[in-house]
Amino acid sequence: MDNNEIDNSESFLNLLKKGDTNAFKIIFDTYYKRLYSFSLNYVEDKYAAEEIVENTLLKLWQKRNQLDKIDNLKSYAMQQTSNIDE
Repeated sequence: MDNNEIDNSESFLNLLKKGDTNAFKIIFDTYYKRLYSFSLNYVEDKYAAEEIVENTLLKLWQKRNQLDKIDNLKSYAMQQTSNIDE
């Protein structure tokens, strides 16, 4: 599965919503570096950037049952990462 398929795949999001840990691992592996780089541009501190990304991905897992209105997973993850004050 390529990144575009993960970004827009309704069936992939459904697996995540059902608690599929393999789906979450794929998301983590696919987006961690990208989200880290994005976050690092905001905070300019590698440890803070790591914490932001880890919190973003943790929230994604914890709120997986509330992902019904997500059309693009990448956009959602980037938006959540940029909400660093929340």
